[in-house]
Amino acid sequence: MNNFQIIILLTFIPILAFSQQILVWDNDNNSQLIHHETGDTVGCEYAIQEALIESEINFTTLDYLPEDLSEYDVIFTILGIYCLGWNITPPGTVGSVEQQALIDFLEDGKALYIEGSNVGLDHSHGNLWDYFGCNYEDDGEIYAITKIYGINETFAAVAKFDFPYDDNADYLVDEFTAEEGTLFLKC
Repeated sequence: MNNFQIIILLTFIPILAFSQQILVWDNDNNSQLIHHETGDTVGCEYAIQEALIESEINFTTLDYLPEDLSEYDVIFTILGIYCLGWNITPPGTVGSVEQQALIDFLEDGKALYIEGSNVGLDHSHGNLWDYFGCNYEDDGEIYAITKIYGINETFAAVAKFDFPYDDNADYLVDEFTAEEGTLFLKC
């Protein structure tokens, strides 16, 4: 298990311990990446799935968001990456109807995790960021991020992540500001 998988699990163990049903929404537009250890091509949902499997947590993976989300307690939304080597496949997006479904899901006291490249830019005109009390600011800089830190007096205060500088991982990292929400990570 790598550090990323451990961090995800530590963040979600309290939620997962009481969860009945978990959905991994593989909405990555068939994005793929190269596994860092095996060199195999894997989907962007792979790390989340492996962390859940290693923790013996049952889940369902779908490539669509069901109309009825009531059976789920947690949704991991995987939007993917730009696959520049594979015909420039863009990441997946969450349409306005799906955004409202996720907001309703959260309003029911459920949990949501969302990741993907351009998650801010591609969803800056919907209601999702308003719901979270944050504003998408811009698409970030090229090769600008080296470390990510937790902000004091938040649950992430002790977090510190090295970010692969001068690599594709730090390319145009979306930037947000807090409106009513609370930022918990900074670069």
